[in-house]
Amino acid sequence: MPYTVEITTPPVQVDGEEQAARMYQLPEPFCTLAEAKEAAVAHIAGLGLNPGCVLYTVFDREGFTVASSADQLADAG
Repeated sequence: MPYTVEITTPPVQVDGEEQAARMYQLPEPFCTLAEAKEAAVAHIAGLGLNPGCVLYTVFDREGFTVASSADQLADAG
């Protein structure tokens, strides 16, 4: 089953100006849930932002949420 990953970044300051939060999908689908989660974590690590402030959501082919970093953050806090 193909999975897609959506990334949500927080608002950030650039040159003293606040930039709005961004929401976007990674371009490729993933064959397994584990691959999708690993890709999300790797992508977030490369953003240069605090990983605890960036959310990822994994969707199945019907568009249902099957995993989210929000769940992990809730468990940790």
